[in-house]
Amino acid sequence: EIMKKLLSCLALALVLTGCGGGGGEKAPEKVTKTCQLSAGEGIVVDVVGEAADEKSKVDVIHMKTNINFEDLGVSADAFKEVSDEQKQELTDQMKTSILTSMGIDESDGVTFVKNEFTDNGYELHATFDVDLLAKALGAEATDEMNLEAFVEGMEESGMTCK
Repeated sequence: EIMKKLLSCLALALVLTGCGGGGGEKAPEKVTKTCQLSAGEGIVVDVVGEAADEKSKVDVIHMKTNINFEDLGVSADAFKEVSDEQKQELTDQMKTSILTSMGIDESDGVTFVKNEFTDNGYELHATFDVDLLAKALGAEATDEMNLEAFVEGMEESGMTCK
């Protein structure tokens, strides 16, 4: 399952955090690194680490998940026939399912930027801090979780980073 692969990637990134150093003055703008995991043609998960600079601790993790209708097992035409109430129920179920698979709860401090069905399928964009991710993985976040270690861990786990 894609969420298990994503969690493995994130766990490895956290394990590797002991090999980097933080420090230096903070840049006025945030620097981000995006790592992507694809499953088939229709499921894409982007994990974005955000920090003051390459050597600073990752402040925020953005997780963007896109799943097309075919990978959900439904056609786009059939989905158009679903009522708005049913769409909302499905949206809530998708969000809960993804969070549950990560072992976290919305009340833990997850912020949802987007959680909806579009013309192409389902989209979820959630943000959370490194400490919450560490808790979800049963690991310990450290001040050494910088962008370099984040990217190294993601790439070693099979993700493509840029």
